[in-house]
Amino acid sequence: LEPGADEPLAEWEKELLQGDAPAAPVEAPAAEVDTRTAEGRAAYDAAVLAALKGLAKPASASNLTSVAGGSPLQIRTALARLIETGAVHWSGRARGTRYTPA
Repeated sequence: LEPGADEPLAEWEKELLQGDAPAAPVEAPAAEVDTRTAEGRAAYDAAVLAALKGLAKPASASNLTSVAGGSPLQIRTALARLIETGAVHWSGRARGTRYTPA
């Protein structure tokens, strides 16, 4: 599978695949995050941690994605960085994995 293949397509992506795309380039939706730079990763990690602290109970990665944005891969990578720094604790395995702030 290609990265993100299990995610539903956005309307602009469907248009591109169908050949109905406008002549001008289409900008990506604002919900996407940029984790290509150290500053972008730090900002996204802070957003993920804030989202986790704002939830009343342990959260799954998909719950955090709906709050903080980003792709499943971006959220898992951010959570791994936060676990490594000690800011986040996790329990469970696979789909049952839940995350809590330290």
